[in-house]
Amino acid sequence: MTLKKISSLELNSQFWSSVETGSTGNSVLPSTKTIAGSEVTSSETANTAKKVETTPTTETETQKRRANRYTFEQKLQLIRASITNSLSDPVIQQAVVRYNYDQAKLQEGATLLADVEALHYRQQTMLAGSLEQTRTVMSAQDAAEKTLKRFIGIARIAFEGQEQILDLLQANTDRKKSFAEWLETGRLFYTSALSLPSVLTEFARYSVTQQDLEAGRNQLLEADSAKNRQFSASGDSQDLTEQKMIAFGKLWDWWMDYRRIVRMALRQQPQLMEKMGITVPIRSIPRFTN
Repeated sequence: MTLKKISSLELNSQFWSSVETGSTGNSVLPSTKTIAGSEVTSSETANTAKKVETTPTTETETQKRRANRYTFEQKLQLIRASITNSLSDPVIQQAVVRYNYDQAKLQEGATLLADVEALHYRQQTMLAGSLEQTRTVMSAQDAAEKTLKRFIGIARIAFEGQEQILDLLQANTDRKKSFAEWLETGRLFYTSALSLPSVLTEFARYSVTQQDLEAGRNQLLEADSAKNRQFSASGDSQDLTEQKMIAFGKLWDWWMDYRRIVRMALRQQPQLMEKMGITVPIRSIPRFTN
């Protein structure tokens, strides 16, 4: 069975999900007793399934599972501890420098880490702003909706039986659920109400002036502007997320290479590997006897 080699780019694209997808491999179809389209006997199916289960995973697949096991924040903390302790512990530095990981090489990782942290902070700040913008849109829409609802209610009373005018004023239209549909209903109402003298005259009988209608239209436009600002911020957030993914992919590649060096350089000093955030199973710790 040929295992698909996963590229570094494909691996990095998975870092942002905490759900491990895994590899599907060859699918066993019990109804037809086939594997990937080829008919086999029951015993062959069982043997093949057993073979799939016992096939050793590649190093890349192990890295993928390790990456998906943690959240982004946990990965960042793990790398931060590794780099910080490397730069502050002379014993670790002496061990890894033999593998060409000198101060300059360690500082390279620290720079990549700083880039990711800066982008992450900007993203979180933008997220907080996005939540505030959402509240602003909802508040503006709620105010405009109350005014519009009042005006349409007056129109239904003032023009009862005059279906053509009611249609122009959207008074016979079921209320729309999406923001875009709601906005279009409001635009049509105010355009018709402010352009028809008969509507202005009739509304005046209910103490609704032209200035009142213009104020209601301005509320609608403010809700529209708030929504447009939200769309713009969403696009900026998407760009920032992409920058963060690319930056973290570079950092993760650097750290995975460094992690391999650390495991070789500190294999006789498991306590230092733990300090680097590398969990060492008890069975792997060398035993010393007198």
